[in-house]
Amino acid sequence: MRDGISGDPGADLITEEQEEVDEIHFGHIPQIPSHSWPKAIGIVQLCSGFFTTMLGVAEIFLIPLLMDLDDPYPWFINKRNCYGTGLWAGIVMVLLGSTAVRASISKRASSIKKFFSLTLFTLLLYTVLTSVLIYGYIAQWTTRVDYLYEVHIFVTISTIIGFIFAITAFVQYYELVCFGRYNLHHSIFLCLLPCIFSVKTEGDRYQGY
Repeated sequence: MRDGISGDPGADLITEEQEEVDEIHFGHIPQIPSHSWPKAIGIVQLCSGFFTTMLGVAEIFLIPLLMDLDDPYPWFINKRNCYGTGLWAGIVMVLLGSTAVRASISKRASSIKKFFSLTLFTLLLYTVLTSVLIYGYIAQWTTRVDYLYEVHIFVTISTIIGFIFAITAFVQYYELVCFGRYNLHHSIFLCLLPCIFSVKTEGDRYQGY
């Protein structure tokens, strides 16, 4: 955030739109406190997503290839592995972590918005995937006699841990992104209801209207 001139009471009211215009036209990158950038949580999400993806690949492809030697095409996505929940959860978490790290490197308001938007999508997806995993145990899709049982336990634990990481990112950044300087909620409403929320022109951005 740039410091305003003391003689002008409105000089320090620099909106996000003005910073983006400055960034485009003058190469200015707004200076945000380092704690605002999700670098640490992004690295953790990347590691968690990679581990979950490897477990998902093992559950769908590797272990069936080693165990079902008589089957020419042993890999499968069905009830036994809860339709590949580990693979989908891992891929999305890797994307979320990559977006978080990119936002930390580029230090752009648009990158922060993309990261948090993907966080919201990840929360919804992980809620569905976790529910499927829980239902799979209740409906006994995976039982102890199945050779996938042990790896499926690790997939479930890793998915739940990733869900916790997504919740952590949401809690840590929702106030700053949605209701703070980034105004993500206004961007969402502008995208969904353009006829109600007017679009600011470049001249209006400079004037602060």
